Amino acid sequence: MSTREILAISDLHGYLPDLPDFAFSSLCIVGDLAPTLRSHGHNGGSKMRTAQKKWINTEFKAWCKRYPKIGKIVATVGNHDWFALDGLDFLDDDHPCKILIDEAYTHDGVNYYGIPWSLPFCDWAFMATEEELELKLAKVPTNTHVLLTHGPPYGFGDKLVDGKLTGSQALLKRIKALTIGEHLAHLKLVLFGHIHEAYGRYFIDRRHVDGLPMANCSILDENYKLVNAPIDFCININPSYGGTALDDDAGIA
Repeated sequence: MSTREILAISDLHGYLPDLPDFAFSSLCIVGDLAPTLRSHGHNGGSKMRTAQKKWINTEFKAWCKRYPKIGKIVATVGNHDWFALDGLDFLDDDHPCKILIDEAYTHDGVNYYGIPWSLPFCDWAFMATEEELELKLAKVPTNTHVLLTHGPPYGFGDKLVDGKLTGSQALLKRIKALTIGEHLAHLKLVLFGHIHEAYGRYFIDRRHVDGLPMANCSILDENYKLVNAPIDFCININPSYGGTALDDDAGIA
């Protein structure tokens, strides 16, 4: 087996945290990358989108380049990332971050899939109903190793301060479908954010094996204070069957 170290964060909202100076195969960022400042105008307006695009190609790009020991930065976007509604053609050709919007990507033998959608609330970007999510989730390849989804699955990392569960039933159903039978060897890690106060590691039972590791990776708390540490995982690739065995590394958080 060969080992892959993965570091995960979410819900930056324009904050660019200091990361550990270690050699990771990838850094996964699961949504809400860009700042949404009042000075940028109304949510979703042209002024907001232009300001966010500039930030992605300047401050965020420079921050990504501060970590040359990270093999690849892989991300999806979230409900605050208005810039991505216009597509990603604006990204500089040499941008270090690969942003996934309902698409797959392979790096260093690990298959990633990124989903930006959250259940509807207020007037934000990348909102989808359970019915719409079910259709989008059906496109997740069965050989996916690491699933990046901004919104959490129902019952895992989705609890608000008042105790209400806000995650997606469709996402939970799809995760379970990807971890049984012939697909058992593939999906090894599910990363999400969105609900800041539910930061932490979670596990979902899988048939005949240990729990599937999942994590709400939000680095900000419910008051948008930068308080939470990145979360790291160790994936062991087994070339003999093309799947992975994952060891949860308690390392950083």
